[in-house]
Amino acid sequence: MRSSPTLYLLTVSLVMSACGAIGQNHGPMKPFESSKHDDSTDTVQSQNNGPYTTTVNAPVPAPVPVPAPVPAPLPAPVYIPQPGDSFSRSSATSPIRTLYVIVSGNATCRPAILGTNDVSGLTDNSLFHGFIATMMTPGYVTQQDNVIFACYETLSPQMQVYDVRNRPQMVPINESELEGIVMPQAYVAQRIVIMGHSYGGWKSMKMASSPQMLQYTQAPIQLITVDPISKINCTNPFMPGCRQAPSDFTNVEFSTLHSRTRWLNAVQQPGVVLGSDSMPAAHTNLEFTGVNHFTIVSDPRLWQAIHQFVAM
Repeated sequence: MRSSPTLYLLTVSLVMSACGAIGQNHGPMKPFESSKHDDSTDTVQSQNNGPYTTTVNAPVPAPVPVPAPVPAPLPAPVYIPQPGDSFSRSSATSPIRTLYVIVSGNATCRPAILGTNDVSGLTDNSLFHGFIATMMTPGYVTQQDNVIFACYETLSPQMQVYDVRNRPQMVPINESELEGIVMPQAYVAQRIVIMGHSYGGWKSMKMASSPQMLQYTQAPIQLITVDPISKINCTNPFMPGCRQAPSDFTNVEFSTLHSRTRWLNAVQQPGVVLGSDSMPAAHTNLEFTGVNHFTIVSDPRLWQAIHQFVAM
């Protein structure tokens, strides 16, 4: 039976229409085409038993640099009173060109003898007298400076202190309070000179190496010790510590004294009953003969050396 021309044309038209739909939706089929990578768009195309699928790898964003925080300025240090401090003072004081701290030894808080020095009301001892005659009377110490005198009572932690600028009279204190008087003034001083004899030399070493001194001032420090004797290792004349340099300091303290100060150590030789010795940490060691532990502070040679050292 022969098909009619009309039926044939209709059949061909339907087949062509179906093929066109397939080509329009899916494109020509390419069997066995492997997966391919398009570098220009960073996409991966893969054949998966059906239409091609596209996976887009989102670019990883570069890390945004975070600026470092700007540290806030440190507050100006203020001296923190230590337990037992009772001396009237303030951490705010007027500027000081040079702060002198003069500390005499055991049993040197004797009543003042009229006419022995030029500082009214100050106790009379050889160390104070020598400093006044060498540094104050000739005018090397001016109104821009200040002097704090301190002396020990007999075999006691009790002291007396005389502050030329702020409290010009002898005031009883405990030795632990001396730093509380010195530190606020050390903070505003351009230079610090600490000098001590005997127990006062030991106390001067302790003060110059103390954490408070390191924390609250960057001013240059000149340390002068005159025959220093340890208050810990010499409590009676028969103890070996009474005839040697103070040894109750740690290596860190000696290192601090050497690096933080300019140190003159003056001793008398030989120290038969009382006496000190040279110390490697000191920058200059002077040994004086013909004097003893008590008369060395009246020796003109000592004061000439001190004057030259302070003037450097």
